[in-house]
Amino acid sequence: MKTFISLCFALISGLIAFTQNVDKAMEYYNNEKYDSAAMEFEAALPLLEQKYGATDTTYYAKQLFHTAQSFEKNNQNEKAEQYYKKVKSIYETIQATLGDTIYAMTLNNLGVLYYDMGNYEAALPLYKQALHIYSEVLRDKHSDYANSLNNLAALYYSMGVYEAALSLYKEALKIYKEVLGDSNTDYANSLNNLAALYYSMGVYEAALPLYKEALKIYKEALGDNNTDYANSLYNLATLYISMGIYEAALPLYKEALKIYKEVFGEKNIDYAKVLYSLGILYFDMVIMSPHYVCTIRL
Repeated sequence: MKTFISLCFALISGLIAFTQNVDKAMEYYNNEKYDSAAMEFEAALPLLEQKYGATDTTYYAKQLFHTAQSFEKNNQNEKAEQYYKKVKSIYETIQATLGDTIYAMTLNNLGVLYYDMGNYEAALPLYKQALHIYSEVLRDKHSDYANSLNNLAALYYSMGVYEAALSLYKEALKIYKEVLGDSNTDYANSLNNLAALYYSMGVYEAALPLYKEALKIYKEALGDNNTDYANSLYNLATLYISMGIYEAALPLYKEALKIYKEVFGEKNIDYAKVLYSLGILYFDMVIMSPHYVCTIRL
């Protein structure tokens, strides 16, 4: 009888311990303390597996997913990959891959990891499979489906498959506008992505109104001292330079430089990037001026 009571007490204590681990982990995660969150989630996993089973998708796989997310947010990509792959394996083992958004998110996030590592061939089938699931579950009127379209488009863009990227970016933009409205920053991000693709394709006239609209949204939504707004200024200025409209680019670079300096200070790579671009612009404007040509001729 004493042994039975001891075992029950040990089991209850264990259940309380892992519940506390998970609750604490979620608190850390929500407060962006990802290192602590990852440690607490990982500590709870053995007891979770023991209680729910190694192929459980109602709770155990979800906590594995949260563990992977925490490691990813903490830039521990190898650990994140390990746990994402474990979640993926569970769903595939029990053949519960269709219609489950946790599985789709796992595929997507694992694809993002591989994308960031430059392993595009590994990312491609994961993005495609995630998109297929989102299309089945969420149809075409959900921002998560648009996010999945955007990720696959970005991958094709990086692989140089511009035509495939173009159709996906256009579809994502349409959904963001319908679902979130045309004053939302996710819609602005989508405008920016499509504009960047057109820019890379050399279709400057198509990129111009998209960059302008994105800039307007960022300013209205985030204010004029925000780095997303500064990035948008930089993008539009760079496009103007490629179009040979130097005078339009100059005030945009200056404004972006001022924002980066105020937000990050002078010892920042983005500040240095704009400073360099502004210097090149001044040089090009001097080179192109008739006065400069005349002085050289004399």
